[in-house]
Amino acid sequence: MCKHFNFFCLVFSLLIM
Repeated sequence: MCKHFNFFCLVFSLLIM
């Protein structure tokens, strides 16, 4: 889902999981 590695993106994906 994250095109580029971003801290916010990583946190967001963890929240989804």
